[in-house]
Amino acid sequence: MTHRAGRSSAAAWGVTGWVSGVLVLLVALPLVAGSRLPDRLATHWDADSGRPDSSMPLWAASLFPALIWTVAAVTVALVWRRAGHTSSGGAGGWAGATLGFGGVMLLGGQASVVRANLDHADWREADSVTGYVVVTLVAAAVVGGLALLASRRTPVVAPAADRPTMGQRGRCRARSSPHKYLERMPSKVKRYVKK
Repeated sequence: MTHRAGRSSAAAWGVTGWVSGVLVLLVALPLVAGSRLPDRLATHWDADSGRPDSSMPLWAASLFPALIWTVAAVTVALVWRRAGHTSSGGAGGWAGATLGFGGVMLLGGQASVVRANLDHADWREADSVTGYVVVTLVAAAVVGGLALLASRRTPVVAPAADRPTMGQRGRCRARSSPHKYLERMPSKVKRYVKK
């Protein structure tokens, strides 16, 4: 296995683990805390008052973010594949930043929704999520930026076996020396070139 193939394989496993882990957590967070949550969860808050103004049943609040994550991950995978899936910069950096930012945003949002609804009898009594959303947005931006920087961290260099060694470089120069071309010239032309 070449160095580049090994790196690409490791990146693919890392992305698969991240996408799967986020998906499991998005579904599990509300279900695990289900006994301490109301039947309907507050899922939207008024920007002015900070009070909840919309709700979803527990199962929908669990599956809706997971559906958004699945669609986002599949879209990123398709774009990455179409772009030629290089592990250094370009599409790889974009894909990592998108998945990092999106995963943290959805997980932070889901955790905020669960925390705001925890130990309340009705969704209208849910706490505000403004502070948690700000922290989530900052954390998501940091993770997305780090993913982008990590993709540009090291240039992809051909492994030593694929690069010519000093001896091979010397032979390449010898093969392409001007004397080689002089030997192929007709004798009349050689007279004028050697003078």
